[in-house]
Amino acid sequence: MQLKYNKAIYKKSALEKTAREFKHLAEFEINQIKNYYTVNVDKVDKNSAGLLADEFSNYVLYLMNT
Repeated sequence: MQLKYNKAIYKKSALEKTAREFKHLAEFEINQIKNYYTVNVDKVDKNSAGLLADEFSNYVLYLMNT
């Protein structure tokens, strides 16, 4: 699964911290492609992939406000 975040809105540090906090749920790799950060998510349970994507994004948003 791949998640995409606009670089004009999101901080890479928030993505990195979220990946560290969620490392027990999946493997995360953060890359930069043009105007976006992409987060590749591997080794995640397929039944909870959608929920993980939502919770990951929510946590990133939380960190953006702290």
